[in-house]
Amino acid sequence: MPYRELSGEEEQRYETAHDLLEELEALGVVFRLVDGKVRFKPASRVGKVGKAALERYKAEIYELLREDAECNARWEALLASQPETDPLPDDEWEEFEELSIDQQMACFRWIEESLEAAPILEGNRRDSYHLKHVFERSPEGFYVSDAQFRAAMWLSGHLGRRYPGKHYEDLESRYYYVRPNREGFVQKLVEYAGVPADWARDVIMGDAERRPPGKEL
Repeated sequence: MPYRELSGEEEQRYETAHDLLEELEALGVVFRLVDGKVRFKPASRVGKVGKAALERYKAEIYELLREDAECNARWEALLASQPETDPLPDDEWEEFEELSIDQQMACFRWIEESLEAAPILEGNRRDSYHLKHVFERSPEGFYVSDAQFRAAMWLSGHLGRRYPGKHYEDLESRYYYVRPNREGFVQKLVEYAGVPADWARDVIMGDAERRPPGKEL
C-alpha cells in the first residue's frame, strides 16, 4: 500500500483490491506488470465479473503489484549478498500465521526494540533457539516455537544464517549477528521506569558514548 497517508475511502479501495488479488490468485491466476500495465493469465479463470472488478480497481492493483515487485527485488538482492541464508520456508510462514495478529505484532515490537544488527564477530552470534527464550522471558513475551520466531526475525529484516554446507533440512535453528538495541533499552527505561533520558543513556551506553564528539567534561 502507498506510504502516503490514505483517506478512509482510499484505504477501503486498497483493501478491496488486495482481497480481489488474493481471491483470483487462489484460483490460479498469475499477475505481472508489463510495460507499466497489469497483465494476468489465464483469462478464462477471471470471468466477466472479475475483469470488471480488475478494471474498477486497476490503479490500486497496479500499486500493490508494483510495491510487491519492489519488495521481492530487495529481498532477492539481500539474499544474493548473503549466500549462507535461505528464503523463508513456507512451513515457517504457515506456522507463524498460527499466531494471532496481536502476538505477531508483539514479536515484531520486541525484535525492533530489543535487537539490532551487529558486526560479524563470534561474540555477536546468537542462535534463534536462544533468542526465542529471551523473548519468552521478557515482560511482553509468551511461548513461540523456534520456527515462529525465525519467521518473525526474517520478516523484521534479520535473515537467519545457516552453517556453511548445511541446508535448511539439516538444522532446526538459525543464527544471527545481533546485539542488544541500546536505544531500545534506553526508551524502555524512560517509558516504563520513568528514568530521565540522559540517565538511561549513561547506564546503557556510558557517559563517554552519550556525549557528542569534541565535548569534554
